[in-house]
Amino acid sequence: MDWKIAMLMSVMEEDARRISRVLGVAQGSAYVILAEIGESKQFENRNMIESWAGLCPSVYKTAETNLTGRSKQGS
Repeated sequence: MDWKIAMLMSVMEEDARRISRVLGVAQGSAYVILAEIGESKQFENRNMIESWAGLCPSVYKTAETNLTGRSKQGS
C-alpha cells in the first residue's frame, strides 16, 4: 500500500518540497496539506489556501482591541 501512496504523491513532489520549506512543516506534513487542499488552481491566492486549510488563525478587530481566534481543527 505504501508504494501506491508514494507513486500517487510523486506527481506532487515539487509542490511538497516547496511547502516543506516553511518552518515547522516536514515532508510528510506537506503531503497531508496537499491532500487536504486538492487542486491548488481552484484558489485565487495563497491566503485563500491558508484559510481554507485552517493554517492561519482568525483575527478580529473591534475598536482598539485586536482579538485572535484559534486555527481551524483539522481532521
